[in-house]
Amino acid sequence: MCPEDNQLISIALSRFGISYDSAIDHSISLSTFGIHGDKHYRIICNSNAYSLRLVADDRYSSETELASASDLNQQLYATDRIRAHGLPFMKRVQPTTDSNTFSLIRDDAGQAWRCVLFDWIDGTHITAQTKSSASKMGALLRQLHDIPVDSQFSFPVVDHTVAYQKWHHDLSKVDTVITSIEQQRLGNYLDLVQFHIYQAQRRSKNDMLPVLSTDLNALNILWKNDHIVGIVDHEHIGYSDRIQDIAWILKWYARNEGIHSFSVSPELAQTILGNYDMNIFDHDDFVRLKSLLWLSGCFNFHFVRQTFNLLSDSIVSNEELSNHLERYRQRGKALLSLLAS
Repeated sequence: MCPEDNQLISIALSRFGISYDSAIDHSISLSTFGIHGDKHYRIICNSNAYSLRLVADDRYSSETELASASDLNQQLYATDRIRAHGLPFMKRVQPTTDSNTFSLIRDDAGQAWRCVLFDWIDGTHITAQTKSSASKMGALLRQLHDIPVDSQFSFPVVDHTVAYQKWHHDLSKVDTVITSIEQQRLGNYLDLVQFHIYQAQRRSKNDMLPVLSTDLNALNILWKNDHIVGIVDHEHIGYSDRIQDIAWILKWYARNEGIHSFSVSPELAQTILGNYDMNIFDHDDFVRLKSLLWLSGCFNFHFVRQTFNLLSDSIVSNEELSNHLERYRQRGKALLSLLAS
């Protein structure tokens, strides 16, 4: 770690009543997260292990509708509520110098950081799913969704189709030098996207109430001895709806060869659905589920970014774009096959 990191860690830990002197030989920088620029450290102090997260103060205003200190407070208080209902969320540490659930500090350059501290959870990630892991994730999602909505939280209800609509509009307006044949192929793909967006927006009366939600992708779940021992994402806690979240879980936990493969297993998908208990849903809900599942895999951030890169490349070959679109078409067929029965 660089000296600037040590200084930030020292200031941050002091807000939680922890002396950095006792931790300096055991501070491990885990990552700086991609586009977010967050800093994440594993800290061992007096035999206690902690997860220290320094969240760039402008992250929320640039990424989501959650922009204020009160919103982050709500998310962290929600972790308490989730834990109270028996889910293994990281246990947060309350700052000793602030009534908020986090502390705000600045580095020498004036950059503001929101400091969040949790007790560390040891565990491993499972990325190639099994019937056992799929069953446990289906049950975990149902347990999360069954937590009663609390009036103390005023989260917006996240609607993934808002982002899909924006990306669809932006891609349809891109100036590009591709051939007319490739333009037609792209247009056909975007027509398919628009169809699934339309289907995904048709919520039934069975799924109108919001549910508590967070990002349960495979890299946010910790396992030990085939048991879920930790949920480590607090940044995406908010309200969603059941079908939208089930689609997200299916995309992640029907994968039988890991996160870098598009291979999915109908058996794993049915295991997830069986352990969630889908009896409360009807035919219209499953129609919507299919489209949300397709969109989550075939019109997600990674697809959109790759497509923009190909369209903006003046020397890209028509074959590259065609192969890119076909790869995701095949992924879509595989995802829809998960719900064919």
